[in-house]
Amino acid sequence: MATNTNKLLSINVYTQNTLQRATARTLSLNVVATATMQTMIASDTEVSSITYDGTAPIGLGSQQGSLFTITVAGTFSDFSITLNGKTISYSNTLAARIVIIDNVNGTATTSSVNSMAYLSGDIDDFFGLINGANAVTLTRIGTGIITFKFDYNELYY
Repeated sequence: MATNTNKLLSINVYTQNTLQRATARTLSLNVVATATMQTMIASDTEVSSITYDGTAPIGLGSQQGSLFTITVAGTFSDFSITLNGKTISYSNTLAARIVIIDNVNGTATTSSVNSMAYLSGDIDDFFGLINGANAVTLTRIGTGIITFKFDYNELYY
């Protein structure tokens, strides 16, 4: 069985006329690892990676107590997330809503209501993180501000 170890990793990206990246930083143990990406231009795509230090992969069906959610907040019509070659897309015009994709339990909610009907793509597997760099592409269509936030616990064998 894998054990949970928590860290904090924060990546902030703000897209305006130029791209500015905040430095990634690691803080103390026993805090949930977090990566945050924010973009402010319509039809924008951001390519990045999440460094996962856990030795045990995390994803659909991981052990009890595991955490790997993606929270998407803002005003948007469509967005897609590609992580390690798997893509999940969301299509439903929302004004100032929050969509939470729970990759461990295989669920998606919008304002606490089931929103699986608006997802397409690799929803049979959802996303997983593996040791090392995990390639991620975030695409947003529409105007306004949208934030993608990845929360996860690192697991170890």
